[in-house]
Amino acid sequence: MRTPPDKAEVIRRLEVIFENITDTLLANTAVLVRILELVHEALSADVVITKRDIYYRHPALFVKQAVVDRYVDDIACAFGVPRLSLNVAAAAKGLVVGGFTCRRGDGTVLEGLSDREGLLIPNVNLTDRFRLSRVSWILVVEKEATFRSLASSNFWDTLVSSGIMITAKGYPDVATRTFLRAISTPSPQNGFRCAPVYALMDYDPDGIAIMSTYKYGSFALAHENTKLVVPQMGWLGIRSSVLPSCAAALTESSNHGNEDANGESNVHQVQGLLRLTTRDRRKALKMLEWDVFAENGPEPRWRMEFQVMLMLNVKAEIQIMEAQTGGLAGWLQAELNGL
Repeated sequence: MRTPPDKAEVIRRLEVIFENITDTLLANTAVLVRILELVHEALSADVVITKRDIYYRHPALFVKQAVVDRYVDDIACAFGVPRLSLNVAAAAKGLVVGGFTCRRGDGTVLEGLSDREGLLIPNVNLTDRFRLSRVSWILVVEKEATFRSLASSNFWDTLVSSGIMITAKGYPDVATRTFLRAISTPSPQNGFRCAPVYALMDYDPDGIAIMSTYKYGSFALAHENTKLVVPQMGWLGIRSSVLPSCAAALTESSNHGNEDANGESNVHQVQGLLRLTTRDRRKALKMLEWDVFAENGPEPRWRMEFQVMLMLNVKAEIQIMEAQTGGLAGWLQAELNGL
């Protein structure tokens, strides 16, 4: 039988716990106080700083960027204000290209067609004004690689002046969501324009979750969602309806000898048609519990697509559309022209 620790040992263990708790509380307090000080400095000097700026002021104290991100969002939530009211902005992440002009409050002008590679999406201010008279649609693309591929294609040469294409390179940041909201929601800021917004996402749980973030908001920024959501966003693709034709094209391609070292066809992996992973299935089942995807929720089509995805046990990347005649660009052009 193990001998129980004596009284002195119990006391020592308790003291270690107390010390750890105290150290943790002191560290968290130090982080919070320093961030509050930097926010106060930014507001007093009337300058805008980024979360990245805050982190690099004291990387040893903050340890990682996510710590700063969480505290800044918590402070904004506690004060009941958007993060930009703290004079804290997100570092530029998203890209945009298309037929728009933005005249900024400081007098500078952004021309959406000035760089085919895309412009870094700015942090939008109320003094910014958008000219969108040529814009008849806005396309939100999940991946940067897809964005760049389309921007360099003949498709874009044909439609560049009549639309805007945006990517946040995955899950959207606040700056991208704010920009999209500003150009798609009628207001004096954009000449009361309301171009339709379409999402081009992978056919997998993450792609649908990203689309949901744009349209309905995120849990982390629930206090800001009303100023960030784009409720009119429609799902352009890709959906389960394209899988049969893509699978047929892939089968035809595989018959021409696309084999791996073991003599087995690897065309599905190369072209983007994949089986769901354990993580994918777990995420899909969890998302079906969200209000958005509920049986009587606002998106019955999304729920159905999840159910088909789980039943077939497949997911598909946007690149699978390259198997179609005309490739992704040709398919997209036909889709947009048919809307």
